[in-house]
Amino acid sequence: MNRMNMSNMQPNSNSLSANSTSGSGTSPRQGPRDALALAKKYRASSRQASSSHRANRRNMKYDNLGGTSENQKPLLGTMLPNNHHNESPGMFPQINPSHLPSSLPRSAQKQQKNPYDTTTLSHAPTSLVGNSPTHQHLKDSYSGVVTEEHHFAGVTSVKGLKPGNPNWINQDNFFVMENFDNKETRIYCVLDGHGENGHLVSRRCRENFPHFIISNNLRMEAAFNMTHNDLTSSEIDVRCSGATCVLACISNNNNKLTVYNCGDSRGVLGRRSTNGTISAIAMSNDHKPDKPEERKRILNAGGHLGCRQVLVNQGGRGPVSMPVGPCRVWYQHRGETLGLAMSRSLGDAIVHKLGVSCEPEAIEHTIDEMDEFVILATDGVWDVVDNNHAVQMVHNYSIRSANWNPLEAASSVCKFARSRWEKLSPMIDDITCIVIKLQR
Repeated sequence: MNRMNMSNMQPNSNSLSANSTSGSGTSPRQGPRDALALAKKYRASSRQASSSHRANRRNMKYDNLGGTSENQKPLLGTMLPNNHHNESPGMFPQINPSHLPSSLPRSAQKQQKNPYDTTTLSHAPTSLVGNSPTHQHLKDSYSGVVTEEHHFAGVTSVKGLKPGNPNWINQDNFFVMENFDNKETRIYCVLDGHGENGHLVSRRCRENFPHFIISNNLRMEAAFNMTHNDLTSSEIDVRCSGATCVLACISNNNNKLTVYNCGDSRGVLGRRSTNGTISAIAMSNDHKPDKPEERKRILNAGGHLGCRQVLVNQGGRGPVSMPVGPCRVWYQHRGETLGLAMSRSLGDAIVHKLGVSCEPEAIEHTIDEMDEFVILATDGVWDVVDNNHAVQMVHNYSIRSANWNPLEAASSVCKFARSRWEKLSPMIDDITCIVIKLQR
């Protein structure tokens, strides 16, 4: 397990998000008018929408020819160029511009009411060991919004919107264990499912992961491995489905905060500076296939990396293509070329044979009086809200009183992320956020 110690970190600009997505991105609603302009737009956008003929497919993190494509910027580190010329270019789908999303009517966003008009449950309620929410909204399974209020945390999860699929089930999930180990240890986890059975994967993780944590006496790397093995041996088809996971463990005995990350969900610490301002401290790194250490592992295992290619010219010298979207791990399944846009996950059995890992990366920090809260969220938040903005939104609640409500803060972050999605795309990702108070 990769582990980093951040005990001596101080809030400074170098610790903040290197790539902000807030305020960036072009609406995928605008159809292509010429291939070159389209390729440029898609390479710069923060998220690319699903093509209409595959809108019914439950396949968000995966990509195939003519399928969904997501361009997700990394949080930290210098990224390699997306166009890996020497890495099996024959594996990368060649896409005719006519197959890319065409202009969609604005009315597509009106297929669903504002999810905040009602409070509903998007997850099957599960009784967890050591988990006793003080307030829980339960109404109608698999629709709308779910919120849970705990002693030191609040959770909000909002179902996404997929045009052409009115029966979409939220693939995000979470669990909270605040009464673990006689209340000396608190555990919070966010899960983001992807693929055809992503909702089943995240639900099984919610049900079984806590028991693996308990049975391994908080050895998280073993619990992650057992969760992955449980998925691959279950009745769920996880060959092309999986989940990302970010988990925060808070020990009151030694004031330690440890964030374990596997995938591209994210944890961010809100920490006050000496002058009273709030800073966003990254507590996880997004695991993308073109990060140097991830890329090396995947290539050594025989994996194929690269971006989708869009055809921009068919002149006398032959076809010319340009890379669009994020780097992916490509493979063949049932005659289709599929690509996963992350380098670590739970499940995803096929690509785990090609170097994708379930090993979490851990970042440790010693909590002091300057630390206010932690935000754990899926990429449904981070694709449209940068670290600093999310931390500032929560800080606006934390400065009100010592008894501020983290549920209100989590709901505010989700509501803002949802509004951003509605302005950018007819396709809206599932959104889940946990806000955790550090000062008791």
